[in-house]
Amino acid sequence: MPGHSLRIGLLGTELAPLSASAGGLEKLVVGWGRELAKAHDVRLLSFVPASDPFVATRTVTLDSLRREATGLDVLVTNNRLQPAARLSLPTVTVLHNTSEAWDTTSPSRKNGSVLAAVSNFLAGHASQILGLQVATVRPFIDPAFRVSGNESRGNHLLFPNRTLRKKGVEEVLAALEIADSTTVTFVENISPWSTPTAEHAALLAAIKAHPRARLIPRFHQPAELAAAIRSSRAVLAPSIAAEGFGLVPLEALATGTPTLISSLGGLAELLPLGAVEVDPQNPAMLAAAMADPVPPPGETPEIIAKHYSRRASAATLERLLQKALA
Repeated sequence: MPGHSLRIGLLGTELAPLSASAGGLEKLVVGWGRELAKAHDVRLLSFVPASDPFVATRTVTLDSLRREATGLDVLVTNNRLQPAARLSLPTVTVLHNTSEAWDTTSPSRKNGSVLAAVSNFLAGHASQILGLQVATVRPFIDPAFRVSGNESRGNHLLFPNRTLRKKGVEEVLAALEIADSTTVTFVENISPWSTPTAEHAALLAAIKAHPRARLIPRFHQPAELAAAIRSSRAVLAPSIAAEGFGLVPLEALATGTPTLISSLGGLAELLPLGAVEVDPQNPAMLAAAMADPVPPPGETPEIIAKHYSRRASAATLERLLQKALA
Protein backbone atom coordinates (compact mmCIF):
# COMPACT_ATOMS: atom_id res chain seq x y z
CA MET A 1 0.00 0.00 0.00
CA PRO A 2 1.28 3.51 -0.77
CA GLY A 3 2.62 5.93 1.82
CA HIS A 4 4.79 5.55 4.89
CA SER A 5 4.02 3.11 7.68
CA LEU A 6 1.32 4.31 10.08
CA ARG A 7 0.41 3.32 13.61
CA ILE A 8 -3.27 2.43 13.20
CA GLY A 9 -5.81 1.45 15.83
CA LEU A 10 -9.02 -0.39 14.89
CA LEU A 11 -11.76 -0.28 17.52
CA GLY A 12 -14.71 -2.67 17.73
CA THR A 13 -17.99 -2.09 19.55
CA GLU A 14 -19.16 -3.17 22.99
CA LEU A 15 -21.50 -5.80 21.49
CA ALA A 16 -19.05 -8.48 20.40
CA PRO A 17 -15.33 -9.27 20.55
CA LEU A 18 -13.17 -8.56 17.55
CA SER A 19 -13.05 -11.98 15.99
CA ALA A 20 -13.26 -13.37 12.48
CA SER A 21 -15.94 -15.76 13.77
CA ALA A 22 -18.18 -12.99 15.17
CA GLY A 23 -20.68 -10.90 13.19
CA GLY A 24 -20.24 -9.07 9.91
CA LEU A 25 -18.86 -5.89 11.50
CA GLU A 26 -16.24 -7.78 13.46
CA LYS A 27 -15.23 -9.89 10.44
CA LEU A 28 -14.66 -6.72 8.42
CA VAL A 29 -12.62 -5.02 11.15
CA VAL A 30 -10.38 -8.07 11.66
CA GLY A 31 -9.93 -8.43 7.90
CA TRP A 32 -9.03 -4.76 7.48
CA GLY A 33 -6.53 -5.14 10.30
CA ARG A 34 -4.86 -8.14 8.70
CA GLU A 35 -4.60 -6.41 5.33
CA LEU A 36 -3.40 -3.07 6.70
CA ALA A 37 -0.82 -4.89 8.83
CA LYS A 38 1.03 -5.85 5.64
CA ALA A 39 2.28 -2.24 5.43
CA HIS A 40 1.46 -0.63 8.78
CA ASP A 41 1.67 -1.13 12.52
CA VAL A 42 -1.88 -2.18 13.46
CA ARG A 43 -3.41 -2.51 16.93
CA LEU A 44 -6.86 -4.07 17.41
CA LEU A 45 -8.82 -2.61 20.34
CA SER A 46 -11.89 -4.43 21.65
CA PHE A 47 -14.37 -3.62 24.43
CA VAL A 48 -14.93 -7.37 24.81
CA PRO A 49 -12.10 -9.88 25.36
CA ALA A 50 -11.25 -11.62 22.10
CA SER A 51 -12.65 -15.14 21.79
CA ASP A 52 -10.53 -15.96 18.76
CA PRO A 53 -7.01 -17.08 19.75
CA PHE A 54 -5.70 -16.05 16.34
CA VAL A 55 -6.77 -12.40 16.81
CA ALA A 56 -4.60 -10.46 19.25
CA THR A 57 -6.49 -7.50 20.71
CA ARG A 58 -6.15 -5.06 23.58
CA THR A 59 -9.27 -4.94 25.75
CA VAL A 60 -10.37 -1.39 26.56
CA THR A 61 -13.10 0.61 28.24
CA LEU A 62 -14.31 3.98 27.05
CA ASP A 63 -12.40 5.58 29.92
CA SER A 64 -9.17 3.74 29.09
CA LEU A 65 -9.45 4.35 25.36
CA ARG A 66 -7.51 7.61 25.48
CA ARG A 67 -4.61 5.85 27.21
CA GLU A 68 -4.69 2.88 24.80
CA ALA A 69 -4.74 5.24 21.83
CA THR A 70 -1.52 6.93 22.94
CA GLY A 71 1.13 6.53 20.29
CA LEU A 72 -1.33 5.90 17.46
CA ASP A 73 -1.32 8.08 14.36
CA VAL A 74 -4.95 7.42 13.48
CA LEU A 75 -7.91 5.43 14.81
CA VAL A 76 -10.73 3.59 13.01
CA THR A 77 -13.97 3.32 14.98
CA ASN A 78 -17.05 1.40 13.88
CA ASN A 79 -20.74 2.24 14.25
CA ARG A 80 -20.04 4.52 17.22
CA LEU A 81 -19.57 8.28 16.97
CA GLN A 82 -18.62 8.93 20.60
CA PRO A 83 -14.96 7.82 20.54
CA ALA A 84 -14.15 10.19 17.68
CA ALA A 85 -15.70 13.08 19.65
CA ARG A 86 -13.71 12.23 22.82
CA LEU A 87 -10.24 11.76 21.37
CA SER A 88 -7.83 14.36 20.04
CA LEU A 89 -6.74 11.92 17.37
CA PRO A 90 -7.40 11.75 13.63
CA THR A 91 -10.26 9.28 13.29
CA VAL A 92 -12.15 7.43 10.57
CA THR A 93 -15.58 6.26 11.72
CA VAL A 94 -17.09 3.52 9.56
CA LEU A 95 -20.86 3.07 9.80
CA HIS A 96 -22.19 -0.45 9.20
CA ASN A 97 -25.86 0.00 10.13
CA THR A 98 -28.58 2.62 10.05
CA SER A 99 -28.83 5.32 12.71
CA GLU A 100 -30.54 3.25 15.43
CA ALA A 101 -27.23 1.38 15.87
CA TRP A 102 -25.19 4.55 16.51
CA ASP A 103 -24.74 6.39 19.78
CA THR A 104 -26.23 9.88 20.07
CA THR A 105 -22.99 11.84 20.24
CA SER A 106 -22.30 14.03 17.24
CA PRO A 107 -19.01 13.28 15.50
CA SER A 108 -16.20 15.76 15.94
CA ARG A 109 -15.65 18.10 13.01
CA LYS A 110 -12.11 18.69 14.25
CA ASN A 111 -8.94 16.64 14.52
CA GLY A 112 -9.25 15.08 11.08
CA SER A 113 -12.48 13.17 11.72
CA VAL A 114 -13.66 11.35 8.57
CA LEU A 115 -16.96 9.51 8.17
CA ALA A 116 -17.53 6.49 5.95
CA ALA A 117 -20.21 3.83 5.42
CA VAL A 118 -20.27 0.35 3.91
CA SER A 119 -22.82 1.14 1.17
CA ASN A 120 -23.87 4.08 -0.97
CA PHE A 121 -27.32 3.91 0.64
CA LEU A 122 -25.86 4.11 4.13
CA ALA A 123 -23.52 6.95 3.16
CA GLY A 124 -26.53 8.95 1.95
CA HIS A 125 -28.55 8.01 5.04
CA ALA A 126 -25.77 9.15 7.37
CA SER A 127 -25.06 12.32 5.41
CA GLN A 128 -28.71 13.34 5.61
CA ILE A 129 -28.90 12.76 9.37
CA LEU A 130 -25.51 14.19 10.34
CA GLY A 131 -25.23 16.95 7.77
CA LEU A 132 -21.67 15.83 6.96
CA GLN A 133 -19.91 14.32 3.96
CA VAL A 134 -19.78 10.52 4.19
CA ALA A 135 -17.55 8.36 1.98
CA THR A 136 -18.23 4.74 0.96
CA VAL A 137 -15.88 1.88 1.77
CA ARG A 138 -17.09 -1.34 0.20
CA PRO A 139 -17.07 -4.43 2.40
CA PHE A 140 -15.30 -7.61 1.33
CA ILE A 141 -16.11 -11.28 1.26
CA ASP A 142 -13.99 -14.14 2.49
CA PRO A 143 -12.36 -16.16 -0.32
CA ALA A 144 -14.35 -19.17 0.93
CA PHE A 145 -17.39 -17.64 -0.77
CA ARG A 146 -16.40 -18.39 -4.34
CA VAL A 147 -17.77 -20.74 -6.96
CA SER A 148 -16.08 -24.06 -6.25
CA GLY A 149 -17.04 -25.84 -9.46
CA ASN A 150 -18.44 -28.69 -7.38
CA GLU A 151 -21.77 -27.17 -6.35
CA SER A 152 -24.33 -29.87 -5.58
CA ARG A 153 -27.61 -28.17 -4.78
CA GLY A 154 -30.05 -29.71 -2.35
CA ASN A 155 -33.78 -29.08 -2.42
CA HIS A 156 -33.96 -26.91 0.70
CA LEU A 157 -33.64 -23.15 1.04
CA LEU A 158 -31.24 -21.61 3.57
CA PHE A 159 -31.98 -18.72 5.94
CA PRO A 160 -28.50 -17.85 7.32
CA ASN A 161 -29.22 -14.37 8.72
CA ARG A 162 -29.63 -13.60 12.41
CA THR A 163 -32.78 -14.88 14.11
CA LEU A 164 -34.56 -11.53 14.37
CA ARG A 165 -37.99 -10.30 13.29
CA LYS A 166 -36.44 -7.54 11.18
CA LYS A 167 -34.66 -10.20 9.11
CA GLY A 168 -38.00 -11.60 7.89
CA VAL A 169 -38.21 -14.86 9.86
CA GLU A 170 -41.98 -14.66 10.39
CA GLU A 171 -42.57 -13.69 6.76
CA VAL A 172 -40.68 -16.76 5.52
CA LEU A 173 -42.70 -19.01 7.84
CA ALA A 174 -45.92 -17.44 6.52
CA ALA A 175 -44.81 -18.06 2.93
CA LEU A 176 -44.08 -21.68 3.81
CA GLU A 177 -47.79 -22.13 4.46
CA ILE A 178 -48.35 -21.44 0.75
CA ALA A 179 -45.24 -23.01 -0.78
CA ASP A 180 -46.19 -26.45 0.47
CA SER A 181 -43.42 -28.32 -1.37
CA THR A 182 -40.63 -26.12 -0.01
CA THR A 183 -38.46 -26.62 3.06
CA VAL A 184 -36.32 -23.99 4.75
CA THR A 185 -33.26 -24.52 6.92
CA PHE A 186 -32.80 -21.73 9.46
CA VAL A 187 -29.44 -21.07 11.07
CA GLU A 188 -29.74 -20.46 14.81
CA ASN A 189 -27.87 -17.17 14.90
CA ILE A 190 -28.38 -14.90 17.91
CA SER A 191 -25.03 -13.07 17.54
CA PRO A 192 -23.91 -10.83 19.19
CA TRP A 193 -26.03 -12.00 22.13
CA SER A 194 -24.65 -14.91 24.11
CA THR A 195 -28.06 -16.07 25.40
CA PRO A 196 -31.43 -15.85 23.59
CA THR A 197 -33.64 -12.83 24.21
CA ALA A 198 -37.43 -13.11 24.42
CA GLU A 199 -37.58 -12.27 20.70
CA HIS A 200 -35.08 -15.00 19.87
CA ALA A 201 -36.94 -17.53 21.99
CA ALA A 202 -40.28 -16.80 20.32
CA LEU A 203 -38.85 -17.03 16.81
CA LEU A 204 -36.86 -20.19 17.54
CA ALA A 205 -40.01 -21.81 18.96
CA ALA A 206 -41.98 -20.85 15.83
CA ILE A 207 -39.29 -22.35 13.59
CA LYS A 208 -39.17 -25.58 15.59
CA ALA A 209 -42.96 -25.87 15.45
CA HIS A 210 -43.20 -25.62 11.67
CA PRO A 211 -43.20 -29.04 9.94
CA ARG A 212 -41.15 -27.84 6.95
CA ALA A 213 -38.65 -25.69 8.82
CA ARG A 214 -35.40 -27.04 10.19
CA LEU A 215 -33.06 -25.39 12.68
CA ILE A 216 -29.30 -25.93 12.63
CA PRO A 217 -26.49 -24.46 14.80
CA ARG A 218 -24.71 -21.30 13.76
CA PHE A 219 -21.56 -21.62 11.67
CA HIS A 220 -18.40 -20.11 13.14
CA GLN A 221 -16.07 -20.46 10.15
CA PRO A 222 -16.61 -18.93 6.68
CA ALA A 223 -15.87 -22.23 4.93
CA GLU A 224 -18.65 -23.97 6.87
CA LEU A 225 -21.23 -21.33 5.95
CA ALA A 226 -20.02 -21.28 2.33
CA ALA A 227 -20.48 -25.05 2.08
CA ALA A 228 -24.00 -24.78 3.49
CA ILE A 229 -24.86 -22.05 0.98
CA ARG A 230 -23.52 -24.07 -1.94
CA SER A 231 -25.61 -27.07 -0.93
CA SER A 232 -28.83 -25.00 -0.83
CA ARG A 233 -31.26 -24.40 -3.65
CA ALA A 234 -31.42 -20.72 -2.68
CA VAL A 235 -30.61 -18.30 0.13
CA LEU A 236 -33.29 -16.15 1.79
CA ALA A 237 -32.63 -12.62 3.08
CA PRO A 238 -36.05 -10.88 2.92
CA SER A 239 -35.46 -8.24 5.60
CA ILE A 240 -38.44 -6.10 6.59
CA ALA A 241 -36.25 -3.22 7.84
CA ALA A 242 -33.57 -1.29 5.98
CA GLU A 243 -30.19 -3.01 6.00
CA GLY A 244 -26.94 -1.07 6.04
CA PHE A 245 -25.70 -3.31 3.26
CA GLY A 246 -26.29 -7.07 3.28
CA LEU A 247 -23.08 -9.07 3.58
CA VAL A 248 -24.78 -12.49 3.87
CA PRO A 249 -26.67 -12.24 0.55
CA LEU A 250 -23.51 -10.88 -1.11
CA GLU A 251 -21.66 -13.97 0.08
CA ALA A 252 -24.43 -16.15 -1.32
CA LEU A 253 -24.29 -14.43 -4.72
CA ALA A 254 -20.52 -14.90 -4.77
CA THR A 255 -21.04 -18.67 -4.72
CA GLY A 256 -23.50 -18.45 -7.63
CA THR A 257 -26.46 -19.33 -5.39
CA PRO A 258 -29.93 -17.91 -6.15
CA THR A 259 -30.58 -15.23 -3.53
CA LEU A 260 -33.95 -13.71 -2.57
CA ILE A 261 -33.88 -10.28 -0.91
CA SER A 262 -36.08 -7.35 -0.13
CA SER A 263 -34.84 -4.08 -1.61
CA LEU A 264 -34.76 -2.10 1.65
CA GLY A 265 -31.73 0.08 2.29
CA GLY A 266 -28.38 -1.21 1.11
CA LEU A 267 -29.86 -4.51 -0.04
CA ALA A 268 -30.99 -2.76 -3.22
CA GLU A 269 -27.33 -2.48 -4.24
CA LEU A 270 -27.31 -6.26 -4.71
CA LEU A 271 -30.06 -6.23 -7.35
CA PRO A 272 -27.67 -5.36 -10.23
CA LEU A 273 -25.65 -8.42 -9.21
CA GLY A 274 -28.61 -10.70 -9.84
CA ALA A 275 -30.30 -10.95 -6.45
CA VAL A 276 -34.05 -11.54 -6.83
CA GLU A 277 -36.28 -8.88 -5.26
CA VAL A 278 -39.24 -10.10 -3.23
CA ASP A 279 -41.82 -8.34 -1.10
CA PRO A 280 -41.72 -10.04 2.32
CA GLN A 281 -45.11 -8.58 3.16
CA ASN A 282 -46.65 -10.42 0.19
CA PRO A 283 -46.70 -14.12 1.21
CA ALA A 284 -47.88 -15.32 -2.20
CA MET A 285 -45.09 -13.48 -4.03
CA LEU A 286 -42.48 -14.70 -1.58
CA ALA A 287 -43.79 -18.27 -1.78
CA ALA A 288 -43.65 -18.22 -5.59
CA ALA A 289 -40.05 -16.99 -5.56
CA MET A 290 -39.11 -19.61 -2.96
CA ALA A 291 -40.64 -22.36 -5.11
CA ASP A 292 -38.73 -21.31 -8.24
CA PRO A 293 -35.68 -19.15 -7.39
CA VAL A 294 -33.72 -17.53 -10.22
CA PRO A 295 -29.91 -17.96 -10.27
CA PRO A 296 -27.68 -14.86 -10.58
CA PRO A 297 -25.97 -14.12 -13.90
CA GLY A 298 -22.91 -16.24 -14.58
CA GLU A 299 -20.49 -13.30 -14.33
CA THR A 300 -21.70 -12.28 -10.86
CA PRO A 301 -19.10 -14.29 -8.88
CA GLU A 302 -16.26 -12.77 -10.94
CA ILE A 303 -17.60 -9.24 -10.43
CA ILE A 304 -17.91 -9.77 -6.67
CA ALA A 305 -14.43 -11.30 -6.42
CA LYS A 306 -12.98 -8.26 -8.17
CA HIS A 307 -14.89 -5.43 -6.49
CA TYR A 308 -15.45 -6.87 -3.02
CA SER A 309 -11.98 -8.20 -2.22
CA ARG A 310 -10.27 -7.61 1.13
CA ARG A 311 -7.37 -5.90 -0.60
CA ALA A 312 -9.60 -3.42 -2.45
CA SER A 313 -11.68 -2.70 0.66
CA ALA A 314 -8.63 -2.09 2.85
CA ALA A 315 -7.06 0.12 0.16
CA THR A 316 -10.15 2.35 0.23
CA LEU A 317 -9.98 2.51 4.01
CA GLU A 318 -6.28 3.40 3.85
CA ARG A 319 -7.06 6.32 1.54
CA LEU A 320 -9.54 7.58 4.13
CA LEU A 321 -6.89 7.25 6.85
CA GLN A 322 -4.54 9.36 4.77
CA LYS A 323 -7.33 11.92 4.33
CA ALA A 324 -7.89 12.07 8.09
CA LEU A 325 -4.19 12.74 8.56
CA ALA A 326 -3.95 15.38 5.85
